[in-house]
Amino acid sequence: MRIHLDTRDVINLIERGIAGVAADDLEALLLQGHHALVLSFPLICEIAEPIWDPNSTTPVTRTLRRLDQFPHAWVDTGHLPDLEVRAAMEACRTGQPYVGIDPYVGNFLETFENPPAEVLGWINYTLPEIVFDLWRSGSFNPREQKRRHIAFYRELFRQERELLQGLGNRPAARKALFIRKIADRMRWVTSSAPVQEQDPQRLQRIAETVYQNPAWCPSTRLSFEAFHSLVEDVGDQLEDGDLGDFFNLQALPYADLFTTDRRIATHINRVDRRLGLNYSSKIRRNVLEIVRDM
Repeated sequence: MRIHLDTRDVINLIERGIAGVAADDLEALLLQGHHALVLSFPLICEIAEPIWDPNSTTPVTRTLRRLDQFPHAWVDTGHLPDLEVRAAMEACRTGQPYVGIDPYVGNFLETFENPPAEVLGWINYTLPEIVFDLWRSGSFNPREQKRRHIAFYRELFRQERELLQGLGNRPAARKALFIRKIADRMRWVTSSAPVQEQDPQRLQRIAETVYQNPAWCPSTRLSFEAFHSLVEDVGDQLEDGDLGDFFNLQALPYADLFTTDRRIATHINRVDRRLGLNYSSKIRRNVLEIVRDM
């Protein structure tokens, strides 16, 4: 099985030793069952963020070194949306069923969306060595990226909540918004393609087909629907820590077990009920529940 742990659970397991199971014992279970932890760029950024804080005393290097020792697989969440819409376009072009993509790659460096030039020299580095050199290069700062993301998504949250509250038919508005976002993504991936592949009416039809089939582009659809479950819940608000949860959520369709907090799990359950899916069956509250089901 491929198992994705929430950032909090990784830290509780390795840094704090309060996950209810020892890191060595979990590693032994993973090896015994031929299981693997699912790692991604957003997850590593959350864990490594204290390195970019001059006042932090968090033992990030030790955590990354220990995490690197677990059997693991790298999921490329950065390129997931493009890969999924390309698969949808191919299904519509050929008239064949949608073929799910394989978002797993060989190493951490392959999960970078815009890698610095220095990356070519890091291919044989360990995970903590890559993160340290990324910090030393000055080409990337997850703390600054997080601030930008928080500002962007808070404004997006505000705009879309106002938009949906101002409309009488929220499902129709949500549908139109999703179709527009899929069409925009397809325009992006076909920007250098032949003109006929960029035809707006063709892209609109494909986007509508994606909407009608919730199992198509599963990561893109789940991320959209979970975020808008929060947007439409007037009793809830977007919190700074939610962004890491939503970025990690992209991996859920491609993992077998997945830990997240109760609040995010509630929004996933709403998406399941709305779309007739069953992502909630993969959700566990903590590492102990993962161990129980391994």
